[in-house]
Amino acid sequence: MEILERSEKKRKPRVGIDIDIGKLDEQLQRHLDKVSMLMQKDSCHDDDKKSKIRVSTVKENWEIDPIKLLLKSKFARGTFGSVHRGVYDGIDVAGNVCMQENVYYN
Repeated sequence: MEILERSEKKRKPRVGIDIDIGKLDEQLQRHLDKVSMLMQKDSCHDDDKKSKIRVSTVKENWEIDPIKLLLKSKFARGTFGSVHRGVYDGIDVAGNVCMQENVYYN
């Protein structure tokens, strides 16, 4: 993530964030791999556990290519994250970025 300073017509300083979705996607995949590995270790030590996590590497039809997505300025913020203006494959879009603090594990 890189923070950029911008100015409006009244020359008030404004902060915008450019988010590299490719890097964010890679970080998420590493995190999921780590969680999956830890859960597999736990299931090996506990024979009573029958549930296992399956991580799918098959791309679903609703998924987008993160390389084509460029998130720009944030225009809304809520309890679970923020909404950014962006461009995907030449089309103006809105992208939701969830806050990591609101992710809970059991």
